[in-house]
Amino acid sequence: KVIIPGQAGLRVPKTALRTSVVNGAEVSGVYVLIGPEMEFRRVDVLMTDGDYVICNNNKKDGWLQLYDHVIVSGKNLDNDRVIRN
Repeated sequence: KVIIPGQAGLRVPKTALRTSVVNGAEVSGVYVLIGPEMEFRRVDVLMTDGDYVICNNNKKDGWLQLYDHVIVSGKNLDNDRVIRN
């Protein structure tokens, strides 16, 4: 979590941002690690900060939350895909 004068939100590397179709609309988001599987979480970008974006911390289901484990890079990212350590 980062606090900038006038803005508070979640700081996410730009490389983690992806787009996906949700309810027929293209939305921005990131993939997070939930146990051994990936899940797409929507983000509401408030501003950019160099190599990072500041996202709204709206605390709704399906949106990025504080302490989510964001996948920063990868190929073939998709919901419910199992990650092997």
